[in-house]
Amino acid sequence: MNKTNISIDSSIYEWLAQAQNTKKFGTKKYDLVLENLTPFNEKYSSSKSDVLVVGGGNCEQELSIISRLGLQNVNLFAVDHVKPTIQGKAPINKIHWIPGAFEKELVSSYSIKADILMCLGTSRYFHNALEIYEDMFEAMNPGALIIVDFYEIPPLRRSITDFMRGWLKKEWSEDSSQA
Repeated sequence: MNKTNISIDSSIYEWLAQAQNTKKFGTKKYDLVLENLTPFNEKYSSSKSDVLVVGGGNCEQELSIISRLGLQNVNLFAVDHVKPTIQGKAPINKIHWIPGAFEKELVSSYSIKADILMCLGTSRYFHNALEIYEDMFEAMNPGALIIVDFYEIPPLRRSITDFMRGWLKKEWSEDSSQA
């Protein structure tokens, strides 16, 4: 993919992330997860934790979960088309942004062995969610905490989504205000 296509993709995903933030989609969706994270505080709070976030967008929801876990020293690996906007927010010490979609080869090039994986609602965009989750699990340490919102799209709907993604990218590149 050339730089122009990456720039177009990035601007589309940034627009989508902003639209979701503006409308507050799903802000209450993970309240149950947040309420039930307390038992993990002791296990993860005292040392450095590597956290892998797949599809977190700006990572605000993931930051809430990280904070609720009581983590103190977080090294965040964020895989998404959108750059996380949580820079400089405690307890995140360092953010490694991996632009694009999750790919086994891309993540393995960063030598990630994460203590925590978060993938919230992103699986609906995967071509094969089960296969991609297996690849994600290979980037985890034994005994890692895994928080996923699993959603596998049926093949017909996936085909429509793939078609619409291509259409949106084409229209966006011609006139983003009309797309």
